[in-house]
Amino acid sequence: MTTFLLFFALMFVNYGLICINTRMIARSSYIGTAWSDAAIAVLGFTLIRQVAETNALVAQVGYVCGGVCGSMLGLYLTRKP
Repeated sequence: MTTFLLFFALMFVNYGLICINTRMIARSSYIGTAWSDAAIAVLGFTLIRQVAETNALVAQVGYVCGGVCGSMLGLYLTRKP
């Protein structure tokens, strides 16, 4: 369960940031784009290391589920009021 949660959390944050980053680019927000790019880069380094160290199916399921949920939250947080 720990492996699932780790990969879920990493991808949840990653896909949420990617969604937010896309919205910041669409809004021409230099500051929003810069901070979200930096966060994606830092997280990407951690993701590469974690993925390289595992091949468990439960990690893959957490990876996929976290990505889907992270995108949905990113869209929700950046929608127009």
